[in-house]
Amino acid sequence: MPITNSSSILNEFEEQRKLVKYSVGDFPIGWIVEQYKLGKIKIPTYQRKFRWSKERQSKFIESILLGLPIPSIFLAKDAKDSRNKEIVDGSQRIRTLVGFMDDDLEFLSSKNIRKLKLTKLDRLKSINSLTYEQLPDDLKNELSDSFLRINVLDTDISSEIKIQIFERINNGSVELEPMEKRAGIYSGLFIDFIYLELAQKNSDKWDNIYKLSDGKKDKALLEELILRAIAYSESVIGQDIPNYNGKPSIFFDNFCQEMNDGLDNNITQWETKKRNLIQLFNKTLTFFENNRWESGKSLLLKEVRTKYKATNSWFEALFVGTMLAIKENTNLNVGNLITWITSSEFRKVVSSDGANDKNKVIDRIFSVKKSLMGITIDTIKTSLLGEYR
Repeated sequence: MPITNSSSILNEFEEQRKLVKYSVGDFPIGWIVEQYKLGKIKIPTYQRKFRWSKERQSKFIESILLGLPIPSIFLAKDAKDSRNKEIVDGSQRIRTLVGFMDDDLEFLSSKNIRKLKLTKLDRLKSINSLTYEQLPDDLKNELSDSFLRINVLDTDISSEIKIQIFERINNGSVELEPMEKRAGIYSGLFIDFIYLELAQKNSDKWDNIYKLSDGKKDKALLEELILRAIAYSESVIGQDIPNYNGKPSIFFDNFCQEMNDGLDNNITQWETKKRNLIQLFNKTLTFFENNRWESGKSLLLKEVRTKYKATNSWFEALFVGTMLAIKENTNLNVGNLITWITSSEFRKVVSSDGANDKNKVIDRIFSVKKSLMGITIDTIKTSLLGEYR
């Protein structure tokens, strides 16, 4: 079929091409490592922790030495100082190079990077078990002088275009967890608040009440749970969560976007909200530190979640329900809560079957709130919306 509107197609093409502004250059690896050490190339707060295994890092170094093609790195100019760059894609590669080529162990430790010793290479077997410093000078120079292609996004690219670029670069990457991708797409003050204020500053408290393995921490699963808690608790109107339609991923994405839009419009209002959230989270964390099962174990511990075949839903129910109760009442009925969460009805409410159903989300959160407020178990049962009543 012939194309009759080729002019409009070409116009659209030209308009969209103009929106994507970036420069491309090839830079020696030694220079890239030095720029990272000087703080000129930065890793955003939300970026993934360093998760490449020693084997994968070693393979990457081997690929460079063999002259194999290496994917481009994407950086974005800092809006406040264009001389500084923020990594959009390529943090694992850059940190691998730094961990291998730099011998400042104190610096590496400060960046949570371990000194790399090559291992399990199948092409350059003779350099297995060697560090960079132990390589022949010719090989060290070969690595340091090799070029990597870097695409640098301009400061005047809109946030929408940056989001699209991030999504397209990382689309299909098996290593990106939902929160990691979300944090990259919606980066800014709100995401920094989750990672720094609510997760990192309270890391000891979280370890005490909600033990996650290091692997899960590295995948930003704690930050994911914190986002869930904020999104649900801040979206409640009466006994409903009107913006939630049974699709949590869309709900959390929309909430992040709304928070960013709100920050753009009223930074003073955000400062007030931030203080209130910190206070509420501190009270909620303290509640779970002080109130435990008879065994002394946390109400949120993995053993409990596993017993009731619940994961995220168990956390959402107890943590968000407690947040809502604390907002209204400081005298919480812990005994009534434990009676409710050990009931067969609550087990159904937090079960994995249909866990994202709107009625089920509302039931598990509000039933915990009601139990803490001292509402009788029979009344809670009759108020449930789901078919398990």
